[in-house]
Amino acid sequence: MFLRETQIICRQVLCRTRPHIPRQSAYFSSGYLHNSKIPTYHFQESLPKIPIPPLEESIKRYLASAEPIIHSEEAFLKTKAIAEDFLENEGKTLHDQLVARDSTQYTSYYNEFWGNMYLEDNNTLLRHTPYIGWENDPSPNKNTQLARATNLIVSSVSYFRTLRDEKMNPVVFHTKPKITKTSWWETMIRFVPRKVAAYVAIAGGAYPLDMTNMKKMFHATRIPGMGLDTLRSFPDSKHILVQRGTNFYTVDVLDDKGDQLPDENIASSIAAILAEPLCVDGPSIGALTLWEREKWCEARNKLLQLGDNEDIFAQVDSALFAVCLEHNVVEKESDQLNKMLFGELSTNRWHDKSFQVFVRPDGVSGITFEHSWGDGVAVLSYLTEVYDHAVKSPSIKPADTLPPVKQLVWTTDKDVEASSQSAKQFVEKFLLSIDGPAICKRCEAIGSSWAKENKLSPDAVIQMAFQLGYFKMHHASASTYEAATTGLFKHGRTETIRSCSSFSEKMCSVYADPHSSKQDRRNALEAAVKHHSKLANDAQRGNGWDRHLFALQKLALQNGGPLPAFYKDETYKALSKIILSTSTLGNIPQLALGGFNPVNTDCYAIGYGVEKDCMQWMVSSHGRDSQSLSRAIEEAVNEFKAAFE
Repeated sequence: MFLRETQIICRQVLCRTRPHIPRQSAYFSSGYLHNSKIPTYHFQESLPKIPIPPLEESIKRYLASAEPIIHSEEAFLKTKAIAEDFLENEGKTLHDQLVARDSTQYTSYYNEFWGNMYLEDNNTLLRHTPYIGWENDPSPNKNTQLARATNLIVSSVSYFRTLRDEKMNPVVFHTKPKITKTSWWETMIRFVPRKVAAYVAIAGGAYPLDMTNMKKMFHATRIPGMGLDTLRSFPDSKHILVQRGTNFYTVDVLDDKGDQLPDENIASSIAAILAEPLCVDGPSIGALTLWEREKWCEARNKLLQLGDNEDIFAQVDSALFAVCLEHNVVEKESDQLNKMLFGELSTNRWHDKSFQVFVRPDGVSGITFEHSWGDGVAVLSYLTEVYDHAVKSPSIKPADTLPPVKQLVWTTDKDVEASSQSAKQFVEKFLLSIDGPAICKRCEAIGSSWAKENKLSPDAVIQMAFQLGYFKMHHASASTYEAATTGLFKHGRTETIRSCSSFSEKMCSVYADPHSSKQDRRNALEAAVKHHSKLANDAQRGNGWDRHLFALQKLALQNGGPLPAFYKDETYKALSKIILSTSTLGNIPQLALGGFNPVNTDCYAIGYGVEKDCMQWMVSSHGRDSQSLSRAIEEAVNEFKAAFE
């Protein structure tokens, strides 16, 4: 029963269907968004841990993923022999060590390794930072820069206080809502001891999600280091960071007791910043956060030694979150998507913060977030709750007399200015190398309704369109990444759905054959979709191979011995280098387009969504003809439709 219901939830999470969060009034006298009967982290202690798959199963899944990207039988047999030797020797020893290590830990078996994977990476944060847009406020008068920024800040601070004071409703999926979405059930479950609360909820058909990473969203930052960055938290923070042009400001949003300051105070502070003369010629300190991490570490250490910069860093690092007040409006949508992430060549951004809100002069807004601390469950909760609260809030007017603003003035020297200029040029070069994004905003050939009518998973259909589109361009299959949340487990983050499979490759071959019949094409797509759905459900339950073999590799390195030959095999390297990196926001009405940069120079980054009557996606790459891939994906979608007519 648990596995069957978990599969239902997996499909919901995969499609980013929003979990049920009980609604109260948009406002409380206390300023909270919720006033939950159930304590926010009531289920956390008793969430089940992610199971470590049997090594035999992980190797079997690994070889299944390897098969479509190895182009000779000889090479595959070599990879298989290396994998089987690993299974019988070093792998078995490492697996036993991992199981023993896991038995002593509260957290998931790969959580520490996975977090450090980001923090050890010397690459620019442009490789890992996603961006997500909000829809505009339905009230036109609330879409000025001042009104939108103020409302989003006020709602964000309300969200923070609701979470901090454990008034936030736990995030729960309900499979038996007539029982568990009731007042009596909420009253009952709150008195169940935390050590067993999750098990009792699951037995009743309610599946709590891990909420640990929500704590890491606020008053936190990533500090660059030599070889390893660190995440720092400042729980006593009472201010936010605001950037406009190359100027930095702080704005108090909480009083000494931690209560929210009057909305009018925040509006007045934002109005005062917007009234200041725009400066774009100051030192490009913000761009340093997007430089290679060790270079940024060196520059930061130099900055710390100058003037009052140590105090300035303390205020920047400890801010609840950052707000970027843009000063330009671009016309092309593709340019807007790039602007979301890069800002004004990132001189008006601070990407080390856990997240930052950006607002254009016309009110268009969204966020970017640093990825090492967490994933989609926490971010989507914040985005949807803050949007809903801001929309229901009245327009907030500033006071007639504007207060003086607290500007942070960096002390620089020639070395720092040279570094900031080099960082700015680095970001500019990166941006110029990006081909796209190529946007298909509404492919109306098919949508989720069409997929469901034909008993197909909507997400699997569009994933197969990516496979066929790539095959049309490159006449081969490629290593593909699709994220699956493992939020059903304690400290769960993600597992990889390997969308490229022998089933997807066979499907591509059938569609590439001009003599294949409609029935052949239909059968091939159905088989590929069915297999992908199985891979997705397995990944949601922690039964992929990526995180398991990754953890064994990290354990081998931690042991200090030689790296097993398995990890040096060209096939493992090829599968580890992602060529199609895909991620979906699903169909969430509060959100507009979002995306991310390619994770390597050969990668296509594909952000997508499936709506009831259409599909949409965007493709970016480093000069790999993103537009042609987007067109090829659209051709694939139309061919899928034709096969079922």
